[in-house]
Amino acid sequence: MASRIKFYTRKQVAEMLVVSTRTIDRWLDAGKLKRVKLGDRRGSIVRITHASLEKLIGHLP
Repeated sequence: MASRIKFYTRKQVAEMLVVSTRTIDRWLDAGKLKRVKLGDRRGSIVRITHASLEKLIGHLP
């Protein structure tokens, strides 16, 4: 059975970590979170992987 990768929206991650979506954008730009683009270029959507969220949480004070 293939494992499924969990993805979250910027808003979902912001709510989980009690920060703003702007903070999530900064963390994405800094490489602290991994973004995945789904879809074609014009209609692509950005999602954050569960694995990168767990990694970030492990580095938070």
